[in-house]
Amino acid sequence: MVQLVIYNDLHAGRCIFRPTDLAYQMVAEGQMTMDQVAAIAVPTGRPYAFIDSSDLPKDWSSRDTWFVDDADLTDGVGGAEGVQEDGLFKPREGEAA
Repeated sequence: MVQLVIYNDLHAGRCIFRPTDLAYQMVAEGQMTMDQVAAIAVPTGRPYAFIDSSDLPKDWSSRDTWFVDDADLTDGVGGAEGVQEDGLFKPREGEAA
């Protein structure tokens, strides 16, 4: 099955991130680790965990009720440059917020 990254952000709550096929390829070839993939995708300061896609409920119609506690997100902490803790992109230098 496919390894996914789950985290909570300050706006949407629970977020499930599926890396790109290129990211999976780079991991398979040893050019990156899944920790590096998660660290550049998860907002700075937000804890995350890896989950297997088979662990998700098959019925996505109730996904708005899914919950994950930050205490269960123990695989790492995001450090995505350009992404704030609230999940929004930081404005570029000279741009209005």
